[in-house]
Amino acid sequence: MIDCKTHRDDFFSRSTGQEIYYWMYSGQPQIVSINRGGTSGSIEIEVIRVRDEDYEWAIDVFNELDYYLEPEFILTEDINQADIRLWGTTGYNLMSETSTLFGFATPFNADEKGYVDVVVNVDAGIAAGDTEEFDPENTHTALHEIGHALGLSHPGVNGRDLPYWELYDSEDTIMSYNKPEDGVHAMYYSEGDILALREIWGAEGDYKTPSNPGSTNRETIYSQTGKGQLKSSSIQPTTFIFDSFDKFGKKGADKITKFNPDSGDSLLFTTNALPALINRDEYFFGIAKNKKQLKRLSKDCNDFVYYQKKGQLYFDGNCYEKGWGRKNEGGLIAVLKGKPELTVDQLMVEIVSVD
Repeated sequence: MIDCKTHRDDFFSRSTGQEIYYWMYSGQPQIVSINRGGTSGSIEIEVIRVRDEDYEWAIDVFNELDYYLEPEFILTEDINQADIRLWGTTGYNLMSETSTLFGFATPFNADEKGYVDVVVNVDAGIAAGDTEEFDPENTHTALHEIGHALGLSHPGVNGRDLPYWELYDSEDTIMSYNKPEDGVHAMYYSEGDILALREIWGAEGDYKTPSNPGSTNRETIYSQTGKGQLKSSSIQPTTFIFDSFDKFGKKGADKITKFNPDSGDSLLFTTNALPALINRDEYFFGIAKNKKQLKRLSKDCNDFVYYQKKGQLYFDGNCYEKGWGRKNEGGLIAVLKGKPELTVDQLMVEIVSVD
């Protein structure tokens, strides 16, 4: 059985901290080899594109888990960034005349390989009665294997693995193989499952990253292209570095959680990100407490304006003119969740030139 604390720390000790990236296969059918970890070795499977409706369903599942649990689950299109990799498959190598494997997960690979695979045998669900409109078999398999990926185990006692234990069905825990009395698997995690996941991962704000006593290190986190999701360290000051030019506005502004200026957190903008500041040796920072002040400050030639009520940080690209400038000149650049009360002294913003 997996050690839940070790499994959690395998994820949280990475450079991405409490951000867990998940990825879904969207390519053409092909044969790939998946290492199942432990003594199971590798298995070749035929992967298929995740359907649009399943893609959206998975996003909803992780968003819901994000609400209940400490980690921030983030969708990525880069398989090399993924902590959890989701694959849909045909029955190739997973089904025979005598046995059917509905799916599997590889949680033991989290430490050794840095990622966990979640495999759902779509053909097995169809053979068991799933249709395009109603697919409780494959839904149960996906939730069950994601549960394994996050550290949940089958029902059991005294170390014994008992997925068919008659004491439970999938309404009691998604980790049971048994169907409830109506013969249809549950299609979401039970209250008990969520509580078990919270025991592993913590509720929002619970987990404290293992620290090195006496360490004075500063964590650095780089902004992401598009609408990034960033989170400050809970044990050391964090500098968020904006070092590449990106679009302004709601579709391009990074969202930063747990930003705490009192703990030394800061934002650093290079002239790669804000070329308008090249050859400047000073900048101006204003704070707006309401929309009227925000509108006035946008015409006062402040380089940065923080709208405290919404936690929104703007860059002014057109100085005394109305608004923030064209979309490639200025606008919303970051959103600080929790709307911390900032002053120019608390919020350290450095403008540097990087070759």
